[in-house]
Amino acid sequence: MTFFRHNKNGNTLKNKKFFRFGKNRNQNHKVKSLNNQEYLFRVAFESSLNGIAVIDYEGNIMECNPAGLEIFGFDATSKDLHINIFDLMTDDTRSDVSNLLDYYEKYPILKNEIFEMKHKDGRVLQIEVSSTHVPGPERSEGYFVTTFRDITKNLEQERKLKEALKKAEESDHLKMAFLTNMSHEIRTPMNAIVGFSDMLSNPELSQAEKKEYIRYIKESSETLLHLINDILDLSKIESGQVNIYKEPFSLNEFILDFQPYIKEIQNKYRKDYLKIKFITPGNQDIILNSDKMRIRQILSNLIGNAIKFTEEGFVEVGYSVDNDIISFYVKDTGPGIPKEEVGTIFERFRQVENTLTRKYGGAGLGLAITKNLVKHLGGTISVNSVVGKGTTFNFTIPGIENTFEISGKKRNLKTGKYPDWHDKTVLIAEDESSNYDFLETVLKKTGINILLAKNGREAIQLCSQYKPDILLLDIRMPEIDGFSSLKEIRKIIPGIPAIVQTAYAMADERQKCLDAGFDVYLAKPIKPSILLNKMNEYLS
Repeated sequence: MTFFRHNKNGNTLKNKKFFRFGKNRNQNHKVKSLNNQEYLFRVAFESSLNGIAVIDYEGNIMECNPAGLEIFGFDATSKDLHINIFDLMTDDTRSDVSNLLDYYEKYPILKNEIFEMKHKDGRVLQIEVSSTHVPGPERSEGYFVTTFRDITKNLEQERKLKEALKKAEESDHLKMAFLTNMSHEIRTPMNAIVGFSDMLSNPELSQAEKKEYIRYIKESSETLLHLINDILDLSKIESGQVNIYKEPFSLNEFILDFQPYIKEIQNKYRKDYLKIKFITPGNQDIILNSDKMRIRQILSNLIGNAIKFTEEGFVEVGYSVDNDIISFYVKDTGPGIPKEEVGTIFERFRQVENTLTRKYGGAGLGLAITKNLVKHLGGTISVNSVVGKGTTFNFTIPGIENTFEISGKKRNLKTGKYPDWHDKTVLIAEDESSNYDFLETVLKKTGINILLAKNGREAIQLCSQYKPDILLLDIRMPEIDGFSSLKEIRKIIPGIPAIVQTAYAMADERQKCLDAGFDVYLAKPIKPSILLNKMNEYLS
């Protein structure tokens, strides 16, 4: 770097060194000292981690240290660089700083200011700049000694940190709202269950009142069970433990079996008057290789929402085929979803109209769970909605298998009808007396002979002695569990149908039971109609 001195009038003496060579020893000492200082300044200039540049009024970079060249992507070893600072500015920066001297006179103190600049490869950089003006002998002559550093990554990290903080605060707010709502959603059905259970003990109640109270208890219990299942599913999703078990099944048969669930949803929301439409492509049947239970859960969530929010009109369910992909849709004539809410309805703890005055209940978990299940099945989900007209959810599931033959139709029992199983025997292995009493109450109307085992060892002994036609086994039992019991019983009665009825309700438990040899998996609480239909498949 060149150092200038000033004359007595304060003008800079151009092209003359600040020091001069002389003959006396004192002057030589000063020269040597200045040489040392210039060397030290040069070392500091070259080794600085920040960029340092000397720029003239026209924007030409007269000198720049290696760190500064590297910031903009230039070769630090090159000696013949002709760079103008305006070429490194973005259009916005160039419009603000069209003349360096004018900009200096407007902003004489430039310290830690941030400018948008361009890397050699075109990338936009955020450059923090501090600059000192070194005037020349004329107004048009002089320099700016500028230090600068690239803070692009710092600002990006700061932006991400702020975004993460905002999301964390929003998540905390949503979780608090969720917990408040969850408390409400749990206490509401519990209030009905506890309250009406107490009232049933009143001997003065009429049969009509008892029937009505029992209906309230049943509906509230199902609401509470659905909430518990949603919480468990969300826990699985949060921990990355969603298990998918694929098997081929008939789509037509699946829809036929699914219709009673829809009727239950209508009854739950007292929407019997709503028309439910099923649209399928012609008379063809399709074998789909996917997780039937998860697809049922997805449809239950979507159809449940459609029925819950639709006050009049219809709910339409259907599917179409595109190569090896099934495209399901659920359409309703409900109130629709505001445009600004559409982007958030699949988020956890979110719910449209999330206020104390909202009309509809719910914990705000269903759609978040649905989206994750569709993703785990290899599909996609989307929503189209118009306020005042209705909403359509579409989701795809891959896995059509054309090589599988369609299985025979299941023999479902008509509602309210009990089969005649007087010549059949069932063994129930259940150590909880209340659970056994429930199963006995359901089955005694069929006339079936019932054997009770309170542990796995008794179950094996009774099978050896009486040779039952079908098994109802619990998993967790004293002495010998359900898995080991089934293994020993199958040695005595090969191929005997076995239904597991268990409180282990996770999807991986279901597969574990099926892999162990059980023919049917039923999670507690068990619906009587489902139990009878499943048994009827093997006893009819």
